[in-house]
Amino acid sequence: KGMALMLAAALALTTLLWPFTGRFDNSNVVMLYLLLVMLASAVFGRAVGIFTSVVTVALFDFAFVEPRFSFSVRDVQYLATLAVMLVVSTVISQLTLYLKNRARVAHQREQRAIALFDFAKAMSGLLEQDEILHQSRKLMQPEFQADIAFVLPNEQEQLQFPHDHHVDAALAEWAYKNRQEAGLHTHTLPEHPSLYL
Repeated sequence: KGMALMLAAALALTTLLWPFTGRFDNSNVVMLYLLLVMLASAVFGRAVGIFTSVVTVALFDFAFVEPRFSFSVRDVQYLATLAVMLVVSTVISQLTLYLKNRARVAHQREQRAIALFDFAKAMSGLLEQDEILHQSRKLMQPEFQADIAFVLPNEQEQLQFPHDHHVDAALAEWAYKNRQEAGLHTHTLPEHPSLYL
């Protein structure tokens, strides 16, 4: 969908620029195409950005480089222009994606800091263990996007399993006694659907 939209946008831009051929320097045309590549990368990601860079180079060659309406190039200097245009547009695509990812990571860190602040504020007034566990689960589940259960030992160091959650007792006991993580994506039963810490 993104590729189809950017192909349509590149064709529309070429159509708009066509009447100004000769009055509009080709370097300005290149800049407008590069702007389109940057927008494609920012909105749709790397693959669409690179696709748009290839399309814009082809359209620039076809519509604005002599001889027009062909992909052959009469002036050798335009070969360098087309090569540089392709490289620059690809680099712009990569940089735009990098900045977009950095912004997403910064937003996630901000949300995590807010969650930690809310957690500390909620914990400050609690005294009962059940209240602390309930509040902890309530704040942690959206953060990790997972169902969470707390399994705590009694005074005899025996684990007390919650009634409202299905917990694999053997795996929980192993993780507790060995002080190691087990279950999902670990070295111990990595295919298990749950992670035990």
